[in-house]
Amino acid sequence: MNKLVVGIGEILWDILPGKKQPGGAPANFAYHASQLGADGRIVSAIGNDDLGDELVQALDERNQGYALERVPYATGCATVNPDTENDNRYSFTPDCAWDHLPFTSSLVELAQRTSACCFGSLAQRCPITRHAIARYIDAMPDESLKIFDINLRPPFIEPEVIRHSLNLCNVLKLNTDELDTLVPLIGLPDGSDEEQCRRLMQRFGISYVVLTQGEEGSSIFAPDESSTLPASPVDVVDTVGAGDAFTATFVVGLLSGLPLTDAHLRASDISAYVCTQHGATPPHPRKFSFEE
Repeated sequence: MNKLVVGIGEILWDILPGKKQPGGAPANFAYHASQLGADGRIVSAIGNDDLGDELVQALDERNQGYALERVPYATGCATVNPDTENDNRYSFTPDCAWDHLPFTSSLVELAQRTSACCFGSLAQRCPITRHAIARYIDAMPDESLKIFDINLRPPFIEPEVIRHSLNLCNVLKLNTDELDTLVPLIGLPDGSDEEQCRRLMQRFGISYVVLTQGEEGSSIFAPDESSTLPASPVDVVDTVGAGDAFTATFVVGLLSGLPLTDAHLRASDISAYVCTQHGATPPHPRKFSFEE
């Protein structure tokens, strides 16, 4: 397939016990889209430093597409500390390169060709990148998929940023913890997970809500249909990047013309596979590619 699929926002080094690897939710999303056969691109900013040079080298070695601006700030890092419950805790470099993404004429041209773009809330902690993301989404074709992977990372939870992002997107991805945080934040009444997701769709004009529910599986809601799947039983190595793989696969599935239920099944399978691997961006077995 030749669909242009973009992850815009943070790119950074994930500092894991004993090693580091390229990371950031939008970058992970673009990587998995590329592995699936799409033209995946990372849009972000890096510093004029050794860590920035190493990121470019790592992406080139993966044949990963990117549009990275060099800015006079340090390349970002996130210290990842896995706990005993397969959750993760992150500590981010303050005021780093990806906080200062300029919106350039080359990004206008890229946005106009973009079939799907995923963005989150963390990269919007700084007004400069927040502005660039909004302008990129606004420049995309009307029929494109605009995915808000809410990806809440305390203390960077700003209600106004979240409301604005909900108005920008037509696909919302979140997990049950994030749904529980979001409901009082925007003043939704009590209700079941599905009721809350459908209220979000109605209030913000969202076409799809993707809800991951950990060990309970996942659900995807559209205006006239829904799909719910149990979690696949796998031996979990770590869960870093599994949600990004899920989102990328569902989006590429939709762009490939798959019915919602089939795209959901593919997303669940690849997310489960990523959980059996070390790190957020393992190479995919060929069987997962949409080019097969």
